[in-house]
Amino acid sequence: MKPKKTKQMLIGTTQKLRCADKTCIYLFLNDAKQEEVMGEKPLGIGIDKNLTWNLHIDYVIRKLNRRINPLKRSNIFLSLHYRKLLCNSLIKPILE
Repeated sequence: MKPKKTKQMLIGTTQKLRCADKTCIYLFLNDAKQEEVMGEKPLGIGIDKNLTWNLHIDYVIRKLNRRINPLKRSNIFLSLHYRKLLCNSLIKPILE
């Protein structure tokens, strides 16, 4: 195991985590203290300590906004057929 790459996250409901914040949990691996994180993105899907989708949804929205702007600007330069192709190549893969 690589202690510098390993992180810890306490997972639970909001009410239980509120009670758990009063006590600190210190985990050590090979005499190295593990960093505590509030959210992480393993395998491409963002999760937070309450197991909500908020972290992942915010990531997808930011990614879509970056790709929608060029599509808006192409409105006056491209025909409907090419705008559909552009949408299928830029937007559709993120949503699927």
